[in-house]
Amino acid sequence: IRTDFLKPIIQTPKSTYDIKSHLAIGWIQDIVDSAIIRLHAKPNATPSKVYTSEFEKPCSHSDGFVELLPITLPIIMLFGYLFLVISLIRDLVHEKESGMEILLRMMGQSSYTTWLSWFCINVVMCILVSIILSVTMKVSGMLPATDPLLLFCFMLLYSWPCITYSYLISAIFNRASVAVLCGTLFYWALYLPFVAVPFRELNMEFYQKIIACLAFPTAEAWGCQFIARLELFGVGMQWNQLSYTYMEAGESMNIIWSSLMLLVDGFIHIIAAWYISNVFPGKHGIGLRWYFPVTPSYWCSYGRLCSCTSCYSNR
Repeated sequence: IRTDFLKPIIQTPKSTYDIKSHLAIGWIQDIVDSAIIRLHAKPNATPSKVYTSEFEKPCSHSDGFVELLPITLPIIMLFGYLFLVISLIRDLVHEKESGMEILLRMMGQSSYTTWLSWFCINVVMCILVSIILSVTMKVSGMLPATDPLLLFCFMLLYSWPCITYSYLISAIFNRASVAVLCGTLFYWALYLPFVAVPFRELNMEFYQKIIACLAFPTAEAWGCQFIARLELFGVGMQWNQLSYTYMEAGESMNIIWSSLMLLVDGFIHIIAAWYISNVFPGKHGIGLRWYFPVTPSYWCSYGRLCSCTSCYSNR
């Protein structure tokens, strides 16, 4: 039992009072006090009596299933979007593997138009998946106190790095079967940083948690922790409690930071996918030089938007 804190760092609705340990300490203290009294008082002094009673505490509801939510909720969300990620990776890499993407470019369609069309299709799919998951969790009683709109928004926000992660995997691999296998393994590997959180969380600094959230499943799992902790107290996550943290002593990590890191992770994925797809376009394309982002010819659309001679000379 830690004695350097007045109360547990991670707050729970259950009482932390252990009557057995407190009675043992009281019994030892009574023996020591009685010995001191006998040493300084008269031999025929009446021994003192000790009475103990517990402090009153409001009743708290104990639900074994809800107590497991900090562990099960992140995994449920990971499984909920896993099949969407696999489907998107397979379709994107299959289009790249068959040469359909290059054929569309030869017909005058830019790669950005292709990516935008896929993005719009998958946003619709993500909205449907988020609605199904949020309704299921509310109807089944898994998260009865959490605001349903807030839950839906958090799930929809998590779909953003899922889509961009699929783009990144499709830019790295040229075979659909290999891309699906490696994409699934990497998807679960990015959750591993959060597995060590229960053992290191008390000693982790805020910046270390932010670095861990660069893996988007870890950022999602951290956000689920705040939702699950408030569900343990029976109040659920509400819009006026977005800054809630279950840690004490000036902890800054909350669901707002988890959500911001999900957005940051998505932008990191899309930038990396954009760079890799231009430098390594696959067997059907011609790659650009590795320093193409700093060349004027790329940003001026090969001289069509700029008349400077450097744009034409770097074509």
